Amino acid sequence: MGFSEPNPFDLNSKGEKELIALYENRGRHGRVEGQIEVVRAMWLRGYRIRSYCSVLPWTPDRVSQVIAPFTVESRRCQDSKRTDFSTAGGGIYKAKSEPDARWVDTYTAVKVPGLNAHFSGHIREPGDEAEFILNIKSADIKEQFTYDKIQTALERWTAVVNDACDILEKRSNQ
Repeated sequence: MGFSEPNPFDLNSKGEKELIALYENRGRHGRVEGQIEVVRAMWLRGYRIRSYCSVLPWTPDRVSQVIAPFTVESRRCQDSKRTDFSTAGGGIYKAKSEPDARWVDTYTAVKVPGLNAHFSGHIREPGDEAEFILNIKSADIKEQFTYDKIQTALERWTAVVNDACDILEKRSNQ
């Protein structure tokens, strides 16, 4: 007599303590994908998940670390009318069921007369890959980058910030 596959868990029927126990049990058995599944279920139900994020390939902290050099560039443009760093982009305030909702929406931005741009890092749901977006609103340009192209993205962002600084310098010399 052979063994049959176990019935899949209905994570929606589990309470917070049961989900935590399931997360820990899957960890003991090296089932990282199963742990990620539990973390995602906890997030969807509004439970705090920060202490369970170590199994995730991308976390809010990691996105902030990747954005940090972009923020350094943004801070060179001292008279910008937008914030140079925020972890509270608009996507985190949307209902999780909305297509443009985000678990992580971190960005840096510059805005001067004639130029409005931001560089953002997004994670749709816990366990998803991060995506990075350069959005130059004033020129209707939107470029998406994966992590392996982040150096190219930084070069593009540096050029945008240089343009913003040049605009401000020209205005101050008038």
